[in-house]
Amino acid sequence: MNPYIVYKINGIESVCVSDDSRVFSAVGQEKIESVELLIVDYKIQGIKVSFEPDTVIDAQLEDSTYQIVSLFLANVIGQLDGIAGGLTITASKTHNPNLVKEDGVIRVSERLVINESLSIHIQYPIERFGELFSEIPTDESKKEQLVLFVNIMKIEDDVVRFLMQYEYLMTLVSPKHSQKEVTAFIRDQFNPSVAFNNIGFHPTRRPNCTNDEDDITYFRNQLAHSDLSSYTENKELKQTVALMNQVIKRVIFFRLNQLP
Repeated sequence: MNPYIVYKINGIESVCVSDDSRVFSAVGQEKIESVELLIVDYKIQGIKVSFEPDTVIDAQLEDSTYQIVSLFLANVIGQLDGIAGGLTITASKTHNPNLVKEDGVIRVSERLVINESLSIHIQYPIERFGELFSEIPTDESKKEQLVLFVNIMKIEDDVVRFLMQYEYLMTLVSPKHSQKEVTAFIRDQFNPSVAFNNIGFHPTRRPNCTNDEDDITYFRNQLAHSDLSSYTENKELKQTVALMNQVIKRVIFFRLNQLP
């Protein structure tokens, strides 16, 4: 059996594989031979990365593989519109047959434990996941952008995650860190790109101003200036936050796909 690392994944919903096969060949990543998505009840709960037969899994390879898995999940969340929050990526099992300790014992970590769950998911062919894996950027600046996005997805609090996504979006579209430039980007570039995008607009709440704000910016400012002490009890507000987390993610990846 080839060397491999299994990662336990928590915090991704609504995206799954439509095929019986869960394995795709790795393209563009040195030493990685294949990737398997571990699915329970239509939910990705693990990723198994298998290496070439003669590979020794050392600390450097462990670190680089963790980053590759993180970047791949960023593509899955952003490109396939997965719902993410409180994302965790944990190396749960390592099979390293080419590394023998001084006492002759081969290192194998604990078995991966997957908890069963049931929810509705959008299914994609396994080839689509393979494409996303092959699209992991080699450019360091693009890698950093996706790593930052993944780190934002690790935030458990829905409100904080939305506010951090907004700050991230501003850095992508506005050198001046301007909300007006975010609104202009959504109006002039994102909305016209696909007919069903159509993010709405509201008159700004700012005093003595008459300009319109896009829904995302309007809601961001509403949250930033509100008392959220009773947020968990406000079902309507929770639903709106969940929706906005998805909408802003689409704008972020629309922008990321524009960048050279």
